[in-house]
Amino acid sequence: MFKENDLVKIKPQWLERDESPDLIYLVVGEENDYGAVKIFPAWDTGLRFPPINTVKAECLTLFT
Repeated sequence: MFKENDLVKIKPQWLERDESPDLIYLVVGEENDYGAVKIFPAWDTGLRFPPINTVKAECLTLFT
């Protein structure tokens, strides 16, 4: 179960074709009852408002 401020990575099998496996995301809020969690890029994207994405928790792993 993921909680707010956890650092996570997307599991390799869930990455987009050109997406780096080294990208780290910050969990925003708690995991909901449906097993989904909101993540935010933990690096400077260059965007004024970087995206917050909702993903299934099964797609993520804790960054250690």
